[in-house]
Amino acid sequence: MNLLEFSELQFDEEKHLYTLNLAGQILQLPSVTQILRFVSNEMYKDVPLHVLENAADKGSRVHEAIEMMAKYGWMEADTEILGYMLAYQEWEKEHNYETVATEYMVYHGKRMYAGRIDRLFMDGNDLCIMDIKTSQQVYKLLTAAQLYGYSEALKSHGIQVKQAYILHLKENSEYDWIEADLNKGSTLFECCAYLHGVLKEV
Repeated sequence: MNLLEFSELQFDEEKHLYTLNLAGQILQLPSVTQILRFVSNEMYKDVPLHVLENAADKGSRVHEAIEMMAKYGWMEADTEILGYMLAYQEWEKEHNYETVATEYMVYHGKRMYAGRIDRLFMDGNDLCIMDIKTSQQVYKLLTAAQLYGYSEALKSHGIQVKQAYILHLKENSEYDWIEADLNKGSTLFECCAYLHGVLKEV
């Protein structure tokens, strides 16, 4: 399957900022995770900042190692993330899907938000997407809303997603493979998108 390459969409890692260049006009786009902040901020408000930062750093290193495996067939994994990578390798053995893209950036052509999808893959003739989590707990509804946002962005460019999944990697080298409910996710995403739009007008 040939996917579109959105060269007009750029991401600044340091600022965590998406920008879209449309005929010389530069637009700043909110991310899917930024739109969902109304829920995620509430969920994580009691977690100390240093704990969140350490978890985010670990998750980033796992994602980088997975991308390296997908591109080059090998990985670098320090002892802190080794268990997660062993879990990922076990998932790959048991789910031999055809990878279409990893770390795929996309934006919604009309609603003007952006995001990065961990993986697109083919399950037979069906295009599916997944999000990889390394946190101790997975909030299934919040992640389903995230995946719904991605699927809608793809749909705006004529790319239809059949199903979405969550791959929860664990430190003990085990994993959970969870089917995301996009219908439930749509309700949460649209509520947050409405609040995001209201705040822009205030």
